[in-house]
Amino acid sequence: EGKLHIKHELVDLSRAIDHVVDIVAPLAKKEVSIERVFDPRTPMVVADFSRMVQIMYNLLGNSLKFTKSGYVRVSVGPANPTGCSVLITVEDTGIGIPADKM
Repeated sequence: EGKLHIKHELVDLSRAIDHVVDIVAPLAKKEVSIERVFDPRTPMVVADFSRMVQIMYNLLGNSLKFTKSGYVRVSVGPANPTGCSVLITVEDTGIGIPADKM
């Protein structure tokens, strides 16, 4: 209905990731570890904290859902040497996506 309101606030991605990992930790099977890799050079970003948490929750939740053993890792760091953008990746040892489905 065009009523989505995005806040523009200064977001500490380390805090956002810690928050999401705390929420999804109960979803992890005991054979799965949740790893956080946070580069201390990562700048604060202007974003909507709640939306960032929601996106990361969806990504980590899906990874945990399809990972029977191994790890789910979320990494955050500068995307380039200037530090004007960030890169967030979620990686896991789950079943993956078949090449014909990508």
